[in-house]
Amino acid sequence: MHSIFHITEIKQIENQVWQITLKLTKIDDKQLIYLKELIHGKTQNVNQWYRLAKLMAVLREFDHAKEIYHVLLNLLPTTESSKLCYIYNELGIICDETGDYRLALSFYQKALEIQRKTTHFSHHLLSIAYNNIGEIQRELGDYFKALSYHKKTLSIKQKILSPHDLSLATTYNNLGLANQSLGEFATALEFYEKSLNIKRKALSPAHIDFAVTYNNMGELHREMGKYAAALKYLEKGLQIRLKTCSPNDSSLAITYNNIGLIHREQGDYNQAISYFRKSLEIKEKTYTSNHPALAISYINIGEVHQLLGEFPEAISSYEKALEIQEKAYSINHPDLAITYNNLGIVHQLLGNYPSGLSFYQKALKIRQKSLPPNHPALATTYNNIGHVSQLMGDNNVALEYYQKTKNVQEKCLGPYHPSLAATFNNLGDIQRTLGNHKKALGLYEKSLEIKKKSLSPNHPTLSVAYNNIGVVHQAMQKHALALEYYKKALEIQQKNLPLDHPDVALSYYNIGTVHQSIKQYSIALDNYEKALKIQEKTLSPNHPDLAHIHNSTATAYFYLEKYQKALEHEQRAVDISTQSLSPDHPHLQTFKLHLQRIQSELEVK
Repeated sequence: MHSIFHITEIKQIENQVWQITLKLTKIDDKQLIYLKELIHGKTQNVNQWYRLAKLMAVLREFDHAKEIYHVLLNLLPTTESSKLCYIYNELGIICDETGDYRLALSFYQKALEIQRKTTHFSHHLLSIAYNNIGEIQRELGDYFKALSYHKKTLSIKQKILSPHDLSLATTYNNLGLANQSLGEFATALEFYEKSLNIKRKALSPAHIDFAVTYNNMGELHREMGKYAAALKYLEKGLQIRLKTCSPNDSSLAITYNNIGLIHREQGDYNQAISYFRKSLEIKEKTYTSNHPALAISYINIGEVHQLLGEFPEAISSYEKALEIQEKAYSINHPDLAITYNNLGIVHQLLGNYPSGLSFYQKALKIRQKSLPPNHPALATTYNNIGHVSQLMGDNNVALEYYQKTKNVQEKCLGPYHPSLAATFNNLGDIQRTLGNHKKALGLYEKSLEIKKKSLSPNHPTLSVAYNNIGVVHQAMQKHALALEYYKKALEIQQKNLPLDHPDVALSYYNIGTVHQSIKQYSIALDNYEKALKIQEKTLSPNHPDLAHIHNSTATAYFYLEKYQKALEHEQRAVDISTQSLSPDHPHLQTFKLHLQRIQSELEVK
């Protein structure tokens, strides 16, 4: 009767003699069930030492696996080219799994070099080398090289394999990933569907390989803004993995992370952070503390904190990610751009506009070097530079970058993608600032139309559209309509956001301005005080938004003839603006004029 064991320890006790400590495994062990099929396919036609090393790698006992492979390397003569290639490829896979991508690339290139020098080289081993280099180039952020190597892999496989070979499904999947990274979504989808079609003919519906393709198709649909389809694919993949994988399998971490992204996009932040933390918990058990996979979780958790207005927590998460990425990647890796971009957003939200712009420019520099000119990530960076330029009062620069954003998005995203809605919103902001209210209203309504078609009815970003439409109606003296839209915005925010979220403060502020416009100063003041209470809790002491609320509060007190109170608030508006804006900024000049007016009234009194 056969017995199956876990390996608990492996050590060399003398030259050429190794001691292996074993622990008996139960027949219903989940890892055992998963491994039986996997190991059978991956370790055929190799001797016991190779099988043992492969087993150690699959069990994530990477140090032990590397020890065995290095022993085998030392024993092999240079004439054993196929075995040397096999070991270098396996060492590359281990380094890939542990996040040491540069060392992985070095091993893969050694394998490829041996193959090219061999007189009677193996097309099969050559295709493996090309595939592995392609995958590691994608991890390193060089998507064009990744695509080139995967095309080489496909060219070889199409010559030596049948059209329905499962190995072709893997190559189609990898071509899908490379195209997706380059923003070529339609091409990526074609390759994923080719991969899926082969698997449907060769595998049972619950096979683990389906989970890989479902996950990739889910991620692709998320990037395309098709959230319902994305969630359907991801949940299909999750159900397969829960049945076949161990509880701490890294693929489960990926699936939980991707489901979290969908919930975040749909505005369900509590569900999102729950899935991100599930993912991080698995990664912390599976990977080393400096593995890039942990950085992804820190970024995603940081983004939810940011959306909830919890800015210190967001910065902390982003800085953890950045620390890992700077050690793991080259200075132009696209993932570094993501973290720089997110740090820019938080600093912008805290009112540190020069710091925000600096981080955005770092992100743009990387993305212009590593991505094609119509990649969605470039649109994101253009948008953010436009936004911070607008906040700094440079409307011409802002308009230039928003137009760049729109041009890229219209080429690479569908007409109802949520990102395009945000861009119409931002173009509306600029037109409103320039006094073109009808143009602004048209752009805001386009933004709202897209959001209604692509998001749930209570998604938090709908409140942004309602608020902005309210602002334009107010500027056009349509106060009843303005109040209606502001209240719609507040209603959505109170259902989905913490009560002290900055967006809630904005709605109170906007409602206050309408009441002030129709001379209902006491009601206006009540709303301003609600807004101020939230902003003082969530924003930095010198945030420009605080200056605006102090200015408006001062105005309400002024018309209520409470001049001393008005003076206190207007002085705060001037002090904050002096710290946070340029000396010639129009807002600062306006606040100074208001202060002089209040002082004049006090002198008369």
